[in-house]
Amino acid sequence: MIKHRQRARKKWFLPVLMVALVITGGGVTLVWMNTGFVECSGYLEPDSWVPLYAGSDGLVKKGILEDGMAVIKGERLLLLDEEWPKWNIKRIHREYSGLESEISTGERSLALFSYHREIEEEELRRIITADQLLFDNSSLTLNDLKHDEYLYRTFCAGADREQEAIKQSISAGKQNLSALKVEQLLWELRLKETRVPAPETGVFFSVETVLTGASAGMIPPVGPGRRIESGRLLGYIIPEGGMQAHIEIPQHRIDGCRPGQRVLLSVDARPQWRYPPVEARLATITNMASKGVFHAVVSLDVSEETLEDLQTLGCGNVTARIEIRNNRRIKLKILERWSLAVSPIGRKKNQL
Repeated sequence: MIKHRQRARKKWFLPVLMVALVITGGGVTLVWMNTGFVECSGYLEPDSWVPLYAGSDGLVKKGILEDGMAVIKGERLLLLDEEWPKWNIKRIHREYSGLESEISTGERSLALFSYHREIEEEELRRIITADQLLFDNSSLTLNDLKHDEYLYRTFCAGADREQEAIKQSISAGKQNLSALKVEQLLWELRLKETRVPAPETGVFFSVETVLTGASAGMIPPVGPGRRIESGRLLGYIIPEGGMQAHIEIPQHRIDGCRPGQRVLLSVDARPQWRYPPVEARLATITNMASKGVFHAVVSLDVSEETLEDLQTLGCGNVTARIEIRNNRRIKLKILERWSLAVSPIGRKKNQL
């Protein structure tokens, strides 16, 4: 009987203690973790765009450019028609060979002319010297001596003009040769530019897709038979790891949203049953609301495969679910006016 009463007292000790706390004006606070989500809308956008230009003009011979295709830096994306650059390079080779032959002939002619001139000048000087001796011996008149000197000066002047003409011809040939070398380099450069390489590793999108926001695959690809102009902007490449989402958080749901929180990002253009949401992190939130919403940026901390999969959608609309975790506290306080009804019950329990 005594043991039964001791067990009964232990059984009712805690309820009586709680009632006593209530009677003295105390209370009980219950704490639990509540997890909720804030759904936001926004759009997916690259951190940066790398432009892709055509270095030459012509018809596309090989390759294709289409929205969403993955590219590797340095790989050939397009090959333009090479016939025109190749034809000009062959023409320059022919002209180059002809000029080299002309210059070589001119240099040989100049050397031969200089050799014969020296012989002729030496012969004329010998004649003038001999005539000078005859003039001194009064065997030759002054007019004859002056005539010999006139012939010598006339020969030298004519030889100088002819020699200068040969030198100018050689110099002009060398200048033309240098110009052909420059032209050849330019055509060789254009020949290289018929190959359109990828400037960066990433995903390609056409200009129309970027400017109009069209869904990937809506714009016709650039392929064989398409004519492109030199310097034309063909499209943009989203580099690897360069995606972010811009979302709008309703003003009445901003409580609990903080940078660093987990975000589940899903693209509206694809079914979630096939493509589950991508986990990301809330990067920044504006300090002030505009038109009832706070603007925020979500950084995609995802694997390379998932990121490349998202990049194929271009600037698609997205839905973001921000995970909010708040500590919910409810304080249960029994009003003191209940104490008169509860106290007799407590006393009866203690008497058992």
